[in-house]
Amino acid sequence: RSTLPITPELAAKYYFDDSYGPGDVRAHLLVMGANPDIVVDAWVRNHYKWVVWKLALVDLYNIQSNMLPSLRYDSVKDVIYGRYEKEYVKGKKSFLKGVLQRDTPSVLPCILKVASVQKVPNPSSLYRLELTDGWYSIFCDCDEALSNLVHRHDIYIGKKLRISHAELVGGSAGEPLDA
Repeated sequence: RSTLPITPELAAKYYFDDSYGPGDVRAHLLVMGANPDIVVDAWVRNHYKWVVWKLALVDLYNIQSNMLPSLRYDSVKDVIYGRYEKEYVKGKKSFLKGVLQRDTPSVLPCILKVASVQKVPNPSSLYRLELTDGWYSIFCDCDEALSNLVHRHDIYIGKKLRISHAELVGGSAGEPLDA
């Protein structure tokens, strides 16, 4: 099982030509007419991280093709603007946003990608996973069976997991960036 050359943590810190980053994407969105009360820094940084990671992985898997690289500043800002349009103009929610706002049942089947794996000293869980739908993320404390899979490297960053009958524990309905 190979490790990926870029993680969401690195993607969040990625700058194009050593200068263009999340702040420039936010400025572009505002020029395009996005609502400044919605397109706050945290929202842009969240989507920037997931879009850069996704496009970097597309390029990784298409490395031997003659296609143009997907990870370009213009591509990132266009995808994020499309997300703004979909989420706030058309009112469509990602799976995790729906679950965290209690509009979508957490027990529904879904596919989430492992974004990070952390070893935790908590006696009830050996590992904590950050799982993403590509738009937002949520943390998952692993039970013994999942912890064994992580320990055996059957679950790792970039792995897609088919999840069903999940239980959202604690808290009340809220925004994904506050989770």
